[in-house]
Amino acid sequence: SYANGDWCLTLDADEELDKNSSQLLQKLMAEPQVSGYRAEVVNMMAGGGTSVFLQPRLYRNRIGVSYKERMHNQIHIPGRVDNCGLRINHYGYHGEGEYLQRKYRRRLAMLEDWLKKEPHNWRAHYHCAQTYLTSPELLNALDQGKHDVAGPILNRVIQAAQSALQKAQTQGMPEGLSAVAFAPLVQALVVLG
Repeated sequence: SYANGDWCLTLDADEELDKNSSQLLQKLMAEPQVSGYRAEVVNMMAGGGTSVFLQPRLYRNRIGVSYKERMHNQIHIPGRVDNCGLRINHYGYHGEGEYLQRKYRRRLAMLEDWLKKEPHNWRAHYHCAQTYLTSPELLNALDQGKHDVAGPILNRVIQAAQSALQKAQTQGMPEGLSAVAFAPLVQALVVLG
């Protein structure tokens, strides 16, 4: 409600617009038929790895844009929303030791609360699977080749992802999210080999 420009670009405090993407903004905002765009959000992981997902981030102002979800808020943009070449670098998973542990525990506690309140919400189970994948314990075990430690965590990922997919089939999944919903399951299965 405080924004007074014609367009809004949403960035979290631990994100930045990739320098090579900024040159696209004028062209994207000149498109008269588009209400918003999904940008590539690149998670910079500890140890140098990355993961990428698409998320609505650039949108016209004063068209009824709203946020939904209890966690990992999703921007709802009415009208046409296209993919674009914008890249946002997210540094929230890039850190060390106790910082990542605290962040992970806080996120997991929020998810467990969400699951208690909405046990049938497929998104809650999906975010739980995604969170297990970013467990510092899992990442350390994989880096050190400790499959006995990684295996049980990956099994939790698979269980949460399967639960999300089963619930999504009965509840209906918004268009374009089926690949996203399968991502944690596929990632865990690939790592398990």
